[in-house]
Amino acid sequence: MQPNKQQALGAAMAAVGLALLTISDLSVHIGDVLVLGCAVFTALHIVILSKVSKNHDAEVLAFIQVMVVGVLSLVWSIATGEFSTPHTSQALTTIVVLGIGGTAVGYFVQTKAQVESPPSRIALILVLEPVFGGLFGYLLGGDRLSVINLSGAVLIIVAMVVTEFKLRMRAVSS
Repeated sequence: MQPNKQQALGAAMAAVGLALLTISDLSVHIGDVLVLGCAVFTALHIVILSKVSKNHDAEVLAFIQVMVVGVLSLVWSIATGEFSTPHTSQALTTIVVLGIGGTAVGYFVQTKAQVESPPSRIALILVLEPVFGGLFGYLLGGDRLSVINLSGAVLIIVAMVVTEFKLRMRAVSS
């Protein structure tokens, strides 16, 4: 599925907005590269899921996604020597709540939404994550955004509007 001109413009605006939102000193850091890589793989996930979700059960697809992430995470933690088991009931409770509420339910909701919405809409909803991250960082963590960072957040929101709203041009009669 090829994006139309309006969607391509919105995607470009959102990418520039994300760069402005995350930039701190006009240099590229490893975290910036990781954010870009995650954005590419998230886009691929959205496109693939939008095609697959139309023909399959959302619950099964969500389960498969959670299992793949779980197995890959387990393999990675063992391979890097960072695997450990929780030693307190509070840690176990946190793992269960985040595993079910933050991961399983999240994958299910996204998979179910992809049946109803085009990939461009899902992508633009997900691109709001850094905007909310910046907002909560400001409100709860004491982070302060520069004018450039705030411009990026605004540009991401404008990109959503550009992509989602159909503008109708009326001919002006003289």
